[in-house]
Amino acid sequence: MRAVFERLLANLLLGVLEPLPDSRLARFNDIVIQDGSSFAVVDSLRSQFPGRFRTISPAAIEIHATMSLFSDNSLRVSVAADSQGERDFLPAPEQLKGKLLLGDRGYCGVEYGNEVAKAGGSFIIRYMKGINPTVLEGWVDAKPQKRLSQKKFKNILGKLTGKSADLSVEWLRLGEPIRLRLLVLWNPTRKQHVFLVTNLDREVFGIKEVGTLYRLRWQVEHVFKDYKSYANLHKYCTGKAPIAEGLVWASLAAALLKRFLAHTTQMVFSKAETSTRRAATAVAHHLPRLLRALIARRGFTVALRDLLVFLEQNAQRAHPDKDRPLGRLPFRTLD
Repeated sequence: MRAVFERLLANLLLGVLEPLPDSRLARFNDIVIQDGSSFAVVDSLRSQFPGRFRTISPAAIEIHATMSLFSDNSLRVSVAADSQGERDFLPAPEQLKGKLLLGDRGYCGVEYGNEVAKAGGSFIIRYMKGINPTVLEGWVDAKPQKRLSQKKFKNILGKLTGKSADLSVEWLRLGEPIRLRLLVLWNPTRKQHVFLVTNLDREVFGIKEVGTLYRLRWQVEHVFKDYKSYANLHKYCTGKAPIAEGLVWASLAAALLKRFLAHTTQMVFSKAETSTRRAATAVAHHLPRLLRALIARRGFTVALRDLLVFLEQNAQRAHPDKDRPLGRLPFRTLD
């Protein structure tokens, strides 16, 4: 029994929740999501953890998470002052070989994307409205539009109101051209465009598929929900920086362990469709027994088995059939 659980642990940490073999996503070793989430701490910590919004939150901490979509858990978590730049926490380009990175507006950088592409990785990063590359070619509704070619992006954006476009664009950096795809997606609800830059092959991933893939970035928000709502990551009542940071890491460790146990339950009981949210709330009163057994180095296998049985009975998804067309699962239609 111990060997079974050790193997499960190794597999989960390596990330074995892969897409369907026939899916277009099978070309990626993983889909990596990078994002950050901040929260205020007591004002006396402003020198150690300065916040971006000095009037509202003079002291704040930001959690930077690199999440694996295939293993549905964090690969790396960093704790820093809220005022520190988000780009400092991006994965190194060479770590993204064979992977797809999804990043939000705070992580945009043409040079970084170019380095990821050179390293054999792929990316979809949301950009802000102020970008202004040169448009080389453009397609609207899969039809080439010569009127968009060889113009600066700001000069053609007004012509795309109410429409989505797939553009080949070029930036000049230190005299060298960087050529990528710029997707201009129209949001009819907000009546504005969303700008995505990617190096994905247009013949394999059309504009709709890229938009669908980018929506998977929302999964990292569920991880932050775990941290803040189910692992007590919040404004701690302490003015001592080491204590505050220690409490942050304790919360992050608890959240990581709860999500690990949820996935382990689903792997052990193959018919169980486990909810990470339900597991996070249900495990709180049963986890101490497991930790005591781990510290004592005896009874761990029995305690882990009992905990997994408890989660299998009490942490299943309420409506799995209803959930299946939503969330992470629509990516399986990319076959």
